[in-house]
Amino acid sequence: MEKRRHVRRTLFEPASILLGSATSEFPPGVVFAQTVDVSAGGAALRTPKLFSATAGDVFHVTSFHIGDTRPARVVYAADRLLRLVFAETL
Repeated sequence: MEKRRHVRRTLFEPASILLGSATSEFPPGVVFAQTVDVSAGGAALRTPKLFSATAGDVFHVTSFHIGDTRPARVVYAADRLLRLVFAETL
């Protein structure tokens, strides 16, 4: 059985992916997404059909429960679902 460091809470709310930071390969912009779940260590986001990211990509995310803009790294990306780990928990 998988053991997690942080409890995930199912949560559906608008979220923003902010692109174009100094460490990003993405051009500047904002992608509007929706949270699927959130924990102290990361989040899962449902993204628009035309947005594509791969494991290892880093960008900033924000939502009401995520709080101020937080750097996050993609650890899983498939079928419009991104699983992220917040950079400060690495």
